[in-house]
Parts: sequence; C-alpha cells; structure tokens
Amino acid sequence: MQKISLFLIIVCFLSCGLFSCFFPYPILSNYTNLNAKNIYEINTYNEAELTAHQNSEKRVLDLMWKDINPLFENDIPYELIALHNNSSFFAVRTGGTNHADIEPASSEEKQSMEQFFTTNEWKCYPVLLKLNENTFIPASLSSYPHGYQTLNTSSGHFCLHFKNSKTHKTNLIDQTNQDCIKEATKKGKIYIKQEQ
Repeated sequence: MQKISLFLIIVCFLSCGLFSCFFPYPILSNYTNLNAKNIYEINTYNEAELTAHQNSEKRVLDLMWKDINPLFENDIPYELIALHNNSSFFAVRTGGTNHADIEPASSEEKQSMEQFFTTNEWKCYPVLLKLNENTFIPASLSSYPHGYQTLNTSSGHFCLHFKNSKTHKTNLIDQTNQDCIKEATKKGKIYIKQEQ
C-alpha cells in the first residue's frame, strides 16, 4: 500500500512538472489578455507607487476599466481634476463594478465640487483621476447624485466612467461617457504639460 501511494505521489509530481514545462503561462490568470502596452503601463505605475522619484515625468495612462478597477481602491480619498477649469476636489470610491461609484470625501469637498460642476443634471465632465503624484487616468464624471450614499456628504453617489466601463443598469458601454473620456485624455495631456 505504501509503495502504491509513493508511486502515485511521484507520478503526480512528475505530471505537474511536465505540465508546467509545456504551459508556463498562467492560464487561469485575470491578466491573460493584456497587451504589451498595458503591461508596461501597469508596471510603470507600480514602480512609481513603490519608489520615490525626484524628477519623474507626469503621465496620463490610457488604461481600460478592467485594469483600472483593481488600482482604484475603495474608501481612500483621490483627487479629481476638472479639466474644463482645472479645479479639483477629493472623492472616495464607495462601490461600483461596471464603473466606479464615488462620493465627495467630506462636506467641504462637496462644496468644492459644486463650485465647478452643475449638480442635479445628467451631464458628463472630463476629469483626471490622480492615482499618485505622477500618474493620472482620464475619466468621465456624471454630475447627478443618485442611488445609495455611504458618506452622507451628498444626496447620493456620482458615476465615474473610464475607458470601456459600462453602466450598471444596461451593462453596456455608454458612448457619451466614452466621448467625454477621449476629451479628458486630450485635455489631460495638455494639463500635464502645463503642470510640469
């Protein structure tokens, strides 16, 4: 019995070793369909997060929502820059799966937001999400508060869309938001050049 068990264990190890030799790529990974540009940008972002750079160049990353989603954490204040007047306020991601649901980080930040956004109407604004000192993501902010709220800083949450994000209700990509994100990409690159 012990010889059979030992034989089966050895066969199992050899089979696993052979399988990993022929299929070294992580087949079940969430990141199997990233292209080289996405991988470079994610690695560059991670390096910027982990190391201090004195003279790092600021950049606007052109990433898909599926790649942004794990980087954009809940319950942490992030700066949003409104590109129509270069103002900013801090918001917190409170949820969302097809896109990010955000709320102003405080009552004061809600007042800052209301100074340059017309709230209570379904209008999209091109914005930059500041991930760190050198990394910005173009986005589209819907200025209508609706649905749930967790921070009690507004009468609901706001939708923040990114490249290829979808609406929660239809589960489809909304072209109006995608056009706004393209505008945010163009204006964001101009904003970054002016800031450097």
